[in-house]
Amino acid sequence: MKKMLITALAVGMLLLSYGNFVKAEETEKPKSYYLNYKVPSNIASRPEYKTAVTQGEKLLKLNDSYIKAINAGDLDGMNEIFDQLSKQEKVVREKIYYVLKGDAKGTVNHLHYKYNEPAAISIQRTMYEISQYRHMLNMWNTLFEDPDYIIDNDIIKLQRLKNSTKQYKEGPPYYTLPASINIGLREFEAEINGENLDMYVANYEDIISQADIFELDLLYDDITNYLKKTEISIGQVPSKPLRKELNEYYIRPAKIVVERTKYEISQLRLMDKISDLIEKGNIDKAKLEFAKLERLKARAIEIKNTGGYKALPQLITTDLQAYEDEIKNHLFNQ
Repeated sequence: MKKMLITALAVGMLLLSYGNFVKAEETEKPKSYYLNYKVPSNIASRPEYKTAVTQGEKLLKLNDSYIKAINAGDLDGMNEIFDQLSKQEKVVREKIYYVLKGDAKGTVNHLHYKYNEPAAISIQRTMYEISQYRHMLNMWNTLFEDPDYIIDNDIIKLQRLKNSTKQYKEGPPYYTLPASINIGLREFEAEINGENLDMYVANYEDIISQADIFELDLLYDDITNYLKKTEISIGQVPSKPLRKELNEYYIRPAKIVVERTKYEISQLRLMDKISDLIEKGNIDKAKLEFAKLERLKARAIEIKNTGGYKALPQLITTDLQAYEDEIKNHLFNQ
C-alpha cells in the first residue's frame, strides 16, 4: 500500500454532519418522477440553470471516479478525490439554490436527485473510513519523522474512529462498502503498530548490546505492551496468509528479544523487591523472597537452553550477580 503524505487538513473536519445537503422539496411525487422530470424551456434557458448543470456534470464525473476507487478498494484514490468531491458537492448545492430562487421547485428536485444525492451518498458512505485512513497516514508519517513520538494517544483516537464507524454503519444499507476497504484499513493499522514495535525492538537490542540491564528494565514494559497491541492489531486483519506474514515479520523478532531478557528482568525486579523489604526492616520476608531467586535463575537456564536463544552479554550476568551478592551480604552476613 502506498504511504502518501497527509495534508494539513484536520481529520476532525471530515466528521461534519452532511445533514445540510440540499434536500428535495417536500412532494408526494416519487423520486423517479423527478429523475425523469422535463425541465421547462423557460427555466432551462436561464443562466443559473445552465451553470448548475455544468457544475453538476463535473460532480457526476468526480463521483463516478470516486465510486470506481471505492469498488476497487483503492484507499489512496479515495483519499485523493474525497476533498474534491466534497467541495464540488457544495458548489452544486449553492448553484441549485440560485435556481430555487427562481421558484423552480420541480427543477430543483430534478437537479438534487440527479447530481447532489449520489455524491452525498458517496461521501456519507466513506467519510469515517477516510477519517481513519487520514489519521493513520498522520500516525505513519509522524512515526518516521519524530523520534520522540509516542503513539499511544493516536491509537486511542483511532479506536474511537473505528467505534464511531461501526455505530454509523448501523444506518441505511447504502453505507455498506466492499470488504477490501476494511481489509486495507486493518492492514495499514497492523503495519503502523508493527513499525512502532519494530522501532522499540531495535532500540531494545541496542541496549542489550550495551549490556545495560537497568535500562532494559525501564524499556521492558513498553516493548511487551506494544507487542501485545501489535498482536491484537494483526489479529484483526481478515486475511490469514497476511496475518501469518505480519506475525513473522513483526511479532516473531519481538518475542525473541523479550524471551532473551525476560528472566534477567524478573531477577532484577525480584531483587529490587527484596532490597525494598530489607530497607523496611522486613528481613524474614526478604529471605523468603530471596529463596525464589535461585528457582528463577534455574528456570532461566532451562528455558534458554531449550529455546536456543542467543546469550546475553556477560556484563549483564556480572551486574546481576553483584546485586545478588550485595543482598546476600545484608541478609546473611550481619
